[in-house]
Amino acid sequence: MLLDHYLPDETGLSLVRRLRQLGHHTDIIMVTAARDIATVQAAMRHGALQYLVKPFTFAGLRAKLEGYAALRRALEGDGEAGQDQVDRIFGALGGASAGPAELPKGHSALTADLVREVLRGAEGPLSAQEVAERSSLSRQTAQRYLKLLERTGRVRLSLKYGETGRPEHRYVWV
Repeated sequence: MLLDHYLPDETGLSLVRRLRQLGHHTDIIMVTAARDIATVQAAMRHGALQYLVKPFTFAGLRAKLEGYAALRRALEGDGEAGQDQVDRIFGALGGASAGPAELPKGHSALTADLVREVLRGAEGPLSAQEVAERSSLSRQTAQRYLKLLERTGRVRLSLKYGETGRPEHRYVWV
């Protein structure tokens, strides 16, 4: 649920409080002009998953929605989760691109962003060769960044099986 704090008859947080009391545990993304820390803290305490301050750009909203979608995908399935999966779940809302602190030595944030933009602009899964062609990178460089983004949960890998030989690795932004 996208929710503003400033509603005509009550605050968004009071609405969330009432929903929780009634047993509704709907996921909440606050989209509001409320900037005070007390409201942000209250939103967190009441289970808001994201908080977007008005005015915002479309890119800002898109990043929040993509983070939420990544969280929902990470939470699919049953069973137990290892530490890597738990870290991906808790990191899913952190943002859409890998920041410099997250990149291993020898990786560039600009190149990671370039690969990310190619995948986000694609109509479907792409091979490393297709990413390389669209980004003017070598296939090896594209493949290295795709594997990095796949390990961090930002890219989903699927296999395309042909008649003979090895399956083709296909990547899609999640």
